[in-house]
Amino acid sequence: GQLCARRGFVAIGVELSVQKGQRVAAKAEFLGAQHDVSSALSGNVITFAIKQSSADKLCQMMEDAETANGGAALLTPAGSSKLRGVAGHLAPVQWGRMGKAPMGSLKER
Repeated sequence: GQLCARRGFVAIGVELSVQKGQRVAAKAEFLGAQHDVSSALSGNVITFAIKQSSADKLCQMMEDAETANGGAALLTPAGSSKLRGVAGHLAPVQWGRMGKAPMGSLKER
């Protein structure tokens, strides 16, 4: 599967980074999330979780927002957009579609 995909990209002139490539495995990390497919065939279960470094980054962004402006917890439009982008990507990994629900306040900001 991956070999065919790689050949397809090469055929259209897109080279994939060899350094970023991963071998086929039961567990992998991609875009801030961990994927575990070890029980996909035997138990019909695929597990997704946020990487700890991604969770730490999001927590730090939220702490910085709380302590900015003398503790007034105000977000600039740019800060709000960045926080929404990171949280909007990670929340569905952890909670599925329900993870997008709390993003409304940041979207309105």
